[in-house]
Order: sequence, then structure tokens, then C-alpha cells
Amino acid sequence: MKSSLRLIALTATLVFGSGAQASQTYDYSYKLYDGPTASGSFTGDASGNLITNLLNVTLKLDGAAFPGPMTAGSYDGVKVIASGATASFDGTGSNFFFSNGTSYFYIIPWSQAVVSDAAQVQISPGQYVDYYNGNYSPANWHVTAVPEPESFALMLAGLGLIGGLARRRKVRPA
Repeated sequence: MKSSLRLIALTATLVFGSGAQASQTYDYSYKLYDGPTASGSFTGDASGNLITNLLNVTLKLDGAAFPGPMTAGSYDGVKVIASGATASFDGTGSNFFFSNGTSYFYIIPWSQAVVSDAAQVQISPGQYVDYYNGNYSPANWHVTAVPEPESFALMLAGLGLIGGLARRRKVRPA
């Protein structure tokens, strides 16, 4: 009986003891119209189709990392601002501008284009990939959550609980 109570207490601690939900890490990639792929990761908070509060951004172009820390901003219809960056799981609600000061990658709403969104990468000042092309395609955008170590710990605790209960329930010879 004591061991069952300990097992239940341990499981409850693992499930409820983590406190507030922390930001999740996401990997992203976008196949640009001109051919290369912009990819990287960020942390953020998911709600429905959108991921907000984007931080800890990394950026690569065909696997080559851009230097320095990247900041995340958004486009307000006139200019880039330092807040409000949003990524979407299906690529239709993204509005972000990742920059390290000289290089950047963005997917923004773009009312001046024939289509509703634009994507571009600036490798260095004056050197662009998909320069204002208006060929943004949500089908080329992919974002996936990176499993956190706590998820694996919780899964192992659950398997341990099931194994412990199954062991206790074995029929013992009389």
C-alpha cells in the first residue's frame, strides 16, 4: 500500500509540479521561390494556429547559419516594428521579421503585392533572395514543435506507473 501511495505521489508531482507552461521550442523552414531554404528555430507560445512571443531566433540559409543573435519584429502595414512577431502553423497568419542588424528573413502581410504576403531573405546589405517577389506560398512554410525533455520524463513516469501496477496485479499462487 505504501509503495502505491508513493508511486501516485511521484506521478502527481511530475504532472502538476511543473508550474506555469513555459514557451515551446519550434523548428521552422521555408523554401524560397528562388530555390534556397531559410530555416532555424525559435521559442514561442502557441494558441490555435498562431505562435506568439517569438524569442531565441536562429536563422540559416541552406544550412549556413547567420551570425549573432536574431531579434523578432513584425510589420504594421507601413514599417517593421520591434514587437508583435507571429508565426502560424499553416503559414497563412505569419507576420515576422527576424534580423541580426545586417541580415534578415521575413514573411509579412504585403498589400502592395498581387498576393497577400511576401517573403524575403537579405544575406547582406544589397544581397537578397526573393527580393519583393510576391511569390510567398504557405505550402512552402513548415513549423514543428521540438519535444522537450520534460515530455519524455513524463512519458517514462507513466510507463513506470503502468509497469508497477501490472507487476502488483500478477496472479500469485496460493
